[in-house]
Amino acid sequence: MGDMESFILIFIKCVYIKNLLYNNLIMKKIVTLITLYFLLNLNISAQTQILKKFVDQVNAYKNITYTSVTNTESPLGDSADTITTYQNTARDKKDLQFEFITTHNQDAFDGETLLMLDFNDKVYSTNSDYRYSSFYFSSLPLFKLFDVIKDALNIKLLPDTILNNTACFHIKISAKDTIVRKKRVYDIYDIYLSKATYFPLYAENNSSSYIEKGGVESADVFKMVIRNKYADYKINQQEFPDIAAVKAPEGFKSAEELNKESTETLLPLLSAGGKAPDCTLKDLDGKMISSSDMKNKVILIEFFDSGCGPTIMSTPIINRLHEKYKNSNVKIVSINLSDTRPIALKFAKKFKMMGPIGIDGRMVGDSFHVGAIPIFYLINKQGNIASVIDGYKEELESDLTAQIDKLK
Repeated sequence: MGDMESFILIFIKCVYIKNLLYNNLIMKKIVTLITLYFLLNLNISAQTQILKKFVDQVNAYKNITYTSVTNTESPLGDSADTITTYQNTARDKKDLQFEFITTHNQDAFDGETLLMLDFNDKVYSTNSDYRYSSFYFSSLPLFKLFDVIKDALNIKLLPDTILNNTACFHIKISAKDTIVRKKRVYDIYDIYLSKATYFPLYAENNSSSYIEKGGVESADVFKMVIRNKYADYKINQQEFPDIAAVKAPEGFKSAEELNKESTETLLPLLSAGGKAPDCTLKDLDGKMISSSDMKNKVILIEFFDSGCGPTIMSTPIINRLHEKYKNSNVKIVSINLSDTRPIALKFAKKFKMMGPIGIDGRMVGDSFHVGAIPIFYLINKQGNIASVIDGYKEELESDLTAQIDKLK
């Protein structure tokens, strides 16, 4: 065999081996993809079956009673509660009824009307949408988990875990996870279902979103966490309460009546041009704040309370104004109307409020005719009211800056 023939034979063998290896590599990739697809679908099937069994089981019972110990961390304030829940089931048959009871609140939904009772203020309100219940917002009742499952964006089965000596499935559900205005906005649930009963023992909701008020969104996102422990499940009780019979007790006022009375007694805000009331009160450190110590200065007074969405939205603006005017004749004072000192202090630290911050400011607020919050009063160097801004708005920072610059 000549050199050329030998070369051709070797070349053919190399091409054959290369193609064989290449085809094997392709086959390996195909097998890997098929395996991943199979495992992924097996995982999806498993978590779907687990959640379906949970939903079907609850819907199969006539009624369920259980206790929730819930803890909420919210920009509007932290809370903890023990809730007794009565639920007439068959959520998928659209005949949901429920009743939440705590020492201070009771919400009952008879299938058509939501009745909300506030025992502390002896006030009741109604709504046609059960999701307006404060407990739906601040806790994780079973039927809310149904809504989460139904609207899930992504469902993932995580490794099993042990809770309270009970083996549990751990399922993570993404209801929302995206980027809005360069910020991550998400709504994610971790649900732990007993492997023995398929009832939840624990659920947690972590969310991050913009706060919205009057069609205006906050400049930044705020986080919220709800932690819910479930216990004392009772199934198909004979002496189940008649939820449709829940009525507002004697002596309770409707929220509409209360709002009307408040509006009728509410004094109009002080007008520009008039003399600003003198004010003296303590700050968070126990030091005295007095308008008499701010003579010949431009004063911006912000009236606020914690648990107020627009106040939270305006806080970054007030902080920026503190920085902008810190070396000038402008004095900025925030006055908390009614929170206790610990609550006011916690709120101030949480949102990095800059001082001075006055507390126990109800009397000062009354002298300025403050009703709704936040309210912003600008006082000129002569001690007269230059302007007043009622509530948060998109142009708040630019308006305050323009007016302060005119008065400096």
